Order: sequence, then structure tokens, then C-alpha cells
Amino acid sequence: MAFKLLFLAAVVGFTFCSGSEAANDDGSMPTVKKDSLHDGSSRKSYHILMVTMCLRGHFNPSAGQFRALVEKGHKVSVFTTDSCPEQVSKYMPGAVEVHESTVMPDIVVPLNPLEALISLRNYLHESGIINAYEEIDRFIDNSPHKYDLVIGDTLVGGTILAARKHGIPIVNVFTAPLLETARTRPSVWDRNQLPIEEPGEATSWKGVIVPSLLATLMEFLISIPIHQTLEQIHAQNGWESVPYDYGRFHLSYVHRYSLLLSNGAAPFTRKFGEHYENVISIGYVPDDVMYPPLTPELSNWLKTADRPVIFVSLGTVTVIGKEETRSLFSQLESQENFYFIWAVKPQQLEFLEIRQTPYVTKHLFLGQYLPQGSILQHPKVKLFVTHCGANSVLDSIHAVKPMITFPGFADQPLTSNILINLRVAKLLKKFDYQQMELRIEEMLAEPNYSEMLGRLQKVQEDQVKLGGYKAGVEIVEKVIEGQIKVNKSIAAEDVIGSLYTQFAISVLVFTFAIFMLILVLVCCCRVLCCRNGCCKCCSRSEKKQKTHLTKKQKSNKVD
Repeated sequence: MAFKLLFLAAVVGFTFCSGSEAANDDGSMPTVKKDSLHDGSSRKSYHILMVTMCLRGHFNPSAGQFRALVEKGHKVSVFTTDSCPEQVSKYMPGAVEVHESTVMPDIVVPLNPLEALISLRNYLHESGIINAYEEIDRFIDNSPHKYDLVIGDTLVGGTILAARKHGIPIVNVFTAPLLETARTRPSVWDRNQLPIEEPGEATSWKGVIVPSLLATLMEFLISIPIHQTLEQIHAQNGWESVPYDYGRFHLSYVHRYSLLLSNGAAPFTRKFGEHYENVISIGYVPDDVMYPPLTPELSNWLKTADRPVIFVSLGTVTVIGKEETRSLFSQLESQENFYFIWAVKPQQLEFLEIRQTPYVTKHLFLGQYLPQGSILQHPKVKLFVTHCGANSVLDSIHAVKPMITFPGFADQPLTSNILINLRVAKLLKKFDYQQMELRIEEMLAEPNYSEMLGRLQKVQEDQVKLGGYKAGVEIVEKVIEGQIKVNKSIAAEDVIGSLYTQFAISVLVFTFAIFMLILVLVCCCRVLCCRNGCCKCCSRSEKKQKTHLTKKQKSNKVD
């Protein structure tokens, strides 16, 4: 399981902080095309193309930025996957146009590591770069509209290529903790990359070597092919060569060639005082659309709760198995110590043979697509059992609710470690009620609980101060007007995701492993040869032994 989580974590990236953006190839800024709409004032209205995936962790921040742009009077067209029309109509009202892509599907991450590798490679390389570039390029070519800026999704690297080909500046929405650069990353020996249980937990040899080997594996199987493809596309368009930065292509490419709007604030996204080129933090300030009112059924159930309420949700991608689902359901239904709200997926309902939701008992409210942010805001909800998806963590910080972490893949183990080091969360090693109950009792005990609330409150205040999506609108306008530009000449050690140290360690470990394997094979071959009498060395050794024995026997006879 740890191998699978680390393997996936080595692929997908995370978030960033400080500003700049995209010029034409000759260094000048693209001509700004101003809309005729001024809504009665001198303020300009721009037309923006937004590219987003339908996965909640990617869609939600894009939708929040969309609504803030529309509220400010800007026009926004949406380019998304064909699984997203319902979400777009609900959370992106007022879109000028919506294009549903059939060649850019939402990423699917199987539980099997080998299948996950194939899926991630195909998505990041073929769907995210090649297919997305070609389709977005055609879409812009054929559109009757002229776009002043493109807002992209960090997993869809082809957006940058298409925008640059048409001379349109680009901003990418990013929601997750910042990956370190080679300059800001602590020594690989000082940073535990496996999920930790306690703050400041020491790094084990396994926590260094295994992630290093996996990072190198991903480098060869995913990053290098992506870099080669990007080089070819750059050459076809007469652009500069793409620097190879030893680190999570295409994420390092996205960081070098676009401005990143980082949702969240330090110390969740990064350490205080750390500077990142081409990144601006905008914090997290949700609107009413993100936090709709609770249903009457859920509100009435919460009114009956006379003990702490615990919210359990593992997001839209992480899925626990049939036996784990059934076991936890049975335990939550029969226990009487706490009240639980459990957000489940359709597959889990099949496991439980429940055909209609919500399923409600005295101590359990089970449902699909529950309003997470609104639930966490409720005063009776005390803790959040989470997979550490970025949106879930931002919701929990905004609601000032401590977390019990059960991290899945990608940035989630890193997020869990950040929260535990901040002393606002505890790790759940096994997804069952016995382990959960121990953590709940430990965290709710005073003064521990009040101290965690105080630490979370400070982080929440910092997130609100940064301005959220409204601050994002001001940044977008400055990018369009040329006041913020991208620094494409970032030094390799300042690129997010640089893996120089891990790469070096893994090469040494790999070389040593190959040497030991050869040594073992040589020894095995020699043993087999000796047994079969086909080894000259063994034959000479046997002759020497026989000669020595004969001489010894003769000596004994003389005596």
C-alpha cells in the first residue's frame, strides 16, 4: 500500500507563491482585445477562456474563480470534459459558451500500481499534452470570440501550448501544498516522505530510498517522454528549447511557462518566508455557491445530536474496499459514543446494498454528494476524517475543524504530514472504527482540542487576508494588461518539483542494487557449475584437495 501511495505521489503535483506572466515570442505582450461591455463604468471587461477538468479537486477552485470573474463583469467561456455539463450549469452560471471535450477525459487512477502507472502516463502525456494541445488549438482557431486570457488546469499542460501559439497570456489555477524547489527543499534525509504519526517524526531509510527510487522511475517513464514531446512542439513552432529540470514533468513546465494562482496560505501551502517565482497565493474565501444551506433532513438530524458529530469523507477518487466499507458501516451503526455523517460514493452504496440515500439512523447519517463545506461549518461538527484532498483541507481550515487524516495518493501524504507537523491533525493508519474512536477521543480531550482550534484559527485568518477569488480577479486583470509577466528563465534549482537529490540517491541505490544482483548471480552460477563439474576452477581445486590427501596418506603410512 505504501509503495502504491508513494508511486502515485511521485507523479502528480501540488501548489505555488509570487507573481508574473506570458509574453509573445519577441518579448512583447499580446495585444489586449477589449470588450465593448463596460457595465456603465470605465472598467474594462475582458473575455476569458477557462479550461478545467471535472474532478472536484480541480473543478471547485476553477468554478470559484469563474464566478468571481463574472461578478466583476468579465465574460468567460468554458472548455471542459464531456462528463461535466451538469456541474458547469450548476456552478458556472452565465458561461458564454461551453465546449465538452471527448479527447481530454477526466483522469482515472486505478488501485493497481501497474495500471495506475499506465493510466497516469497516458493521461499526462497523451490526453493532457498532445490531445489537449491539438483540440484547444482548433477550438481557439474556430471560435467566433477573441480571448484576452486563458485560465488553465495544471494537469492539462497542452493548454499552455495552445495559448502561447495564439499569443494569449495564461494563468493556471492550483490547489494543494507547494512542492519544494531544490533551493527550498530540506535535505532528503531531514524530510519524511512516508505518512507520519507524530510531529517531527524522524526519517527512516525506507522513507528516503523508496521515494527516491519511485521518483526516478517516474522520471524515466513519464517525465522524459513528456519533455521530448514538449521539445518537439516547441521546435515545430520555432520556440526556444525546453530546459530539463529533473522534476515531475509536466509540472515543472507549467511552473516555468505560466503564472500559478495558489489557493490557500502558508504554512499549509508553503513555509513562511519561502519565495517562489511565477506563483501568487490568493488564500481561500468561499462564496455562498460553494457553501449552500443544509437540507432540512440533515439539519433536523443534527438538531437531535447530543454528542460530538464527526464528518467522514474520502473525496471523489479514493475508494475503500467492500469488506472495509461493510465493516465500518456496521460499527458506525451500532456504536453510541458519537454521531457520524458519512459521505459515500455509488460503489460503496452497492457494497452496502443501499438503494436510496440518505440512509439515516440515530447515530449515522449516510449520503452521497453531501455539502462538505456547509457541514464543516456546523457548530456541532467537531472533527473531519479526510483523505487530505486539497479542497477538503481548505474547507476544514476555513471551518476551523481539526482533522483525522487517511491520506490517499498524489499530494495527500504530503498534506497529511504538513497538518500533523502543524499539530492540527492525527494520522489514521487503518480505516476502521476502533482506530477512529481512539483518535477521536484523543483529539477531543482538553486542552488538546482547544489548542488545535487556536492553531487552525491563525491559518484560517491568513487565508482570508489574501483575498481569495476576488484577489484572483485582480491578478488576472493585471496579467491581461501586462503588469504581471512570467519569468521563463527560472534557474533549475528554483523550479517547483526539482528532484536533484532524490535522483542522485536513487542512481546510487540502483547502481549498488545492480552490483549486488550481479554478485549474487555470479555466486549462484559458480555453485551450480561446481555441482555439475563444469567449472575449471572447481576442478583444479578438487585436484589440489586429492593431491594433498594422497600426500597426507603416504606420510601416515611412512610413520
